[in-house]
Amino acid sequence: MIRNNHLIWKNYLTTNSEKIVGANTDKKLDNKYLQTLTNNKIDANNHKEIALELKDNVYSASQLETFGECGLKYFYKYVLRLKGEVKEEDYVFSSLDLGIYYHKVLYDFYKILKEKYKITDIKDKKTELINELMDIADKHLKSYKELELFRYEIEKVKNTLKDWFYKELEKQNDWEFVSDDFELKFDNIDLNGLKIMGSIDRVEVKENSNEYIVADYKLSKAGAKDEKDVMKGMGLQLPLYLLALREFDKYRDYKPIDGVYYVFNDNKEMVHRLIKRINVLKLLDVALDKAIEYKENIENLHFPLVSNNIKVCRYCDYNKYCRVNY
Repeated sequence: MIRNNHLIWKNYLTTNSEKIVGANTDKKLDNKYLQTLTNNKIDANNHKEIALELKDNVYSASQLETFGECGLKYFYKYVLRLKGEVKEEDYVFSSLDLGIYYHKVLYDFYKILKEKYKITDIKDKKTELINELMDIADKHLKSYKELELFRYEIEKVKNTLKDWFYKELEKQNDWEFVSDDFELKFDNIDLNGLKIMGSIDRVEVKENSNEYIVADYKLSKAGAKDEKDVMKGMGLQLPLYLLALREFDKYRDYKPIDGVYYVFNDNKEMVHRLIKRINVLKLLDVALDKAIEYKENIENLHFPLVSNNIKVCRYCDYNKYCRVNY
């Protein structure tokens, strides 16, 4: 249950405002903001500068998904720009480091594969290609300090990449799509008034067809969403990417078919498909409607607090000064 002892909560924010806000924000936790935080809505007349700023927002999928999780979390992170709680990790690679590392390695690998070979060569030249992959992995490892202290973790990371490669080989046996673009970045694409930005890990096209899928890399299957998540207003990333891709001249005459997640640390299955039963166009319409709804809430300065959802709240970086605890 949410307790409404706003006085204690406001007192905490005021006392710790410097620590909470940090030096990297241009917003201040003054009385107006404190009032805002204890209600769900900012008075647009008193905060015209925020309202005007938010009207010009170009959103990433992760920003919109944050709002879908909790409007107040979005307000903390992207409006007040508060610093979340820093979680220390014991290993040479944090989850963020690892995600960035894998993306860099695979981008370089598939770039070489596309330039020096054919994508379909992955089967016939597997020894040569696995060596290319390991060379690229070593090159990117050089940017990490004190590697000698973490030989076990490094070998584990490289073995994960090897497993990835062999799963790619296995996938080719019955996979009807061919990779066409990697790390395709876009900015300020307009979808019915919603401006979005992002980077698509992979675009794959169906052979001898005008159909395409988009793919995203995930560290674990926990990050892979499905159509049920989209219907609830989460998992918007791949649907928005499928819509954005249609705005590229190269893919304007292509049809979106599906989104897939390629998961690194899943021993059973590498590929997790987004769509199982629902018509793809219906799902895209739902995702866009949800995203526009979130945008309109943000522009109207409405940031509703999640009703103490255990899943969302447990891992939230803003736990210790969220009013769900007061």
